Amino acid sequence: MSALSIVAFVAACSGGDGTNVVTDGPDDDETTDVGVDADPDEVDTSVVPEAIAGNLSSISYSDNGTPNNNSDDTLLVDLSALDQSPVNPDDNLEAEYVRNTALDVPGYVAFSVQDDPLDRLFVAMVGESEDGSVRAAVVGDGGQFGRYFNGATYERDEGAEIPTTGLVSYAGIYTGLTNEDDLDQDQILAPEAGTPSQLLPAQPRQTIGGIFLNVDFDDLAANGVIIERQFTDGEGLDDVYLTDGVLDEDGYFTGAAGMVDDGTLVTLGSFGGVIGNNGDALAGALALDTIYVSSDTRDGDFDEETGIFVLPRCGTDTSPAICDQVDDFD
Repeated sequence: MSALSIVAFVAACSGGDGTNVVTDGPDDDETTDVGVDADPDEVDTSVVPEAIAGNLSSISYSDNGTPNNNSDDTLLVDLSALDQSPVNPDDNLEAEYVRNTALDVPGYVAFSVQDDPLDRLFVAMVGESEDGSVRAAVVGDGGQFGRYFNGATYERDEGAEIPTTGLVSYAGIYTGLTNEDDLDQDQILAPEAGTPSQLLPAQPRQTIGGIFLNVDFDDLAANGVIIERQFTDGEGLDDVYLTDGVLDEDGYFTGAAGMVDDGTLVTLGSFGGVIGNNGDALAGALALDTIYVSSDTRDGDFDEETGIFVLPRCGTDTSPAICDQVDDFD
């Protein structure tokens, strides 16, 4: 399935056309923090599992007062890696990333940073719910010197009301970053001719898919699937099943992520997330220990994927067309 058909799968049935790369944020709050926040009184912060958080500590994202224009959005990232010098080293270790529209996927805005041709290229993807109550981000590089750095996070704003009963569905677009090399390498700074290949960093290859998730607020359970998963250049990948999801009373959930290999569902990673205010949206992330099933001839010794999803609840104004088949809060 092409990226265009994925967009068609989740095309908004009302309130939008499904092609906006970012949803409107809160009108009275220009800046939101994604991940670990310095002031827990301002933001309810989830405990993102270590396997998902990876090297990422925090992200601060701002729409600069123009929620309908994402071209001037800004992003600060605190990543335990070699991305960039901190903006305010005396206060924190956040580095400034640059808006990169060439890497956008529907529903998410992209940023990147590379200090020079022989430093790593980091890519970040950020998504926020229409009501501004939840958001998620993923950051990663394509690798250099046999190692790469990545991580993902999600959060919910303070004061959210979480449903205590009902079976509901969420649907939208998933986006991921891998440690494989992008086929084009068109965002990386060009090195001088003759530079030894062993010194060169790589641009990470991106993934996209459609995601559908069911949540039971009575049994505190969640499960779902990422379908039509593929690299953004069009090469197809296996579906990812999100199983054994357990929801706590505060609306945070975790579970297993896996793929079907030779007819057997094999756990290959984990997922987690958080329910937004009134259950109108959720945000989450996953980490896969491999991009491929073992029977895939492309499977190697060291391929991984980390991704995020920010989804509206079926029945809300911006829920996608696939939601026409499900009931809201049974």
